[in-house]
Amino acid sequence: MANSIFLSAALGVAVTPGVGSLYVFTRTLAGGWREGLATAAGTTLGGSVHVLLVALGGAAILGRDPARLRAITIGGGFFLAYLGLRGLLRSPVDPTNAESATRTGRALPEGFLVALLNPTTAIFLLAFLPQFVEPTRPPLPQLLGLGAIFVAFNAGVHLTWVYLGARAESAAGRWPRLRSGLHRIGHGALLALAAYALGRAL
Repeated sequence: MANSIFLSAALGVAVTPGVGSLYVFTRTLAGGWREGLATAAGTTLGGSVHVLLVALGGAAILGRDPARLRAITIGGGFFLAYLGLRGLLRSPVDPTNAESATRTGRALPEGFLVALLNPTTAIFLLAFLPQFVEPTRPPLPQLLGLGAIFVAFNAGVHLTWVYLGARAESAAGRWPRLRSGLHRIGHGALLALAAYALGRAL
């Protein structure tokens, strides 16, 4: 029973659009499916680090230190703002050209940082995962296993966003004005997300 509740809850959380989903979709719109896949790989790695922190108790330390949490939230907000501004100041990239290959190479580490600098994920996992730990069994392997399932669900959702973004990017390729509009909307959304994060922390 507990397993089915966890699976349903984890899937429900995963399909709720958040920072990672928005960023993956934006990068896919801007650079095509290769850039989207690299970004999704980065956000998945970042989420895996959060799971490890929660399993080892690091998120508990973070959650008891409001100043540290605030600092990380501010850092993440400024990083999102940087990515949004950088995107708006650049023209949409044709996924077939050389510049797109360079952007794809940066997509994984940037996706990793976007996920890592979102402490809300770690705090959520700290509150969520222990609810499904069996007290008669060692907690560490259970937390790691539950966290791995959670990350896998998020990775699947991010791949879905890559697919949707690639379809939209492909259609936009036939209409340059549409590509330009999607480019502005996506990076403008990153700026709005950055403003929200900074507004909560400052």
